[in-house]
Amino acid sequence: MKFNNLETVFTFGKFEGNTLLEVVELQPSYLDWCAINLDHFYITKSVIEELSGLNPDFALTNEGQ
Repeated sequence: MKFNNLETVFTFGKFEGNTLLEVVELQPSYLDWCAINLDHFYITKSVIEELSGLNPDFALTNEGQ
C-alpha cells in the first residue's frame, strides 16, 4: 500500500479505517514498524517530511527507511 497523502486510509492491521494522519497522532512508531515488516507498505518522501513536521515523535529508523 502506498501512502500518497495524509488522508490515505489504512486497509489493514490494527488501524484499519484510520488515515495516515490519525495513526501518526495515535502511535507514530506503528508507521516505522509497518515500514520494516510489511513489503506492501510505502510512504513517499514528501509525506514523511509532512509527518515529521506535524508530529515531532515521528521518525523512521534507518531500517524503516
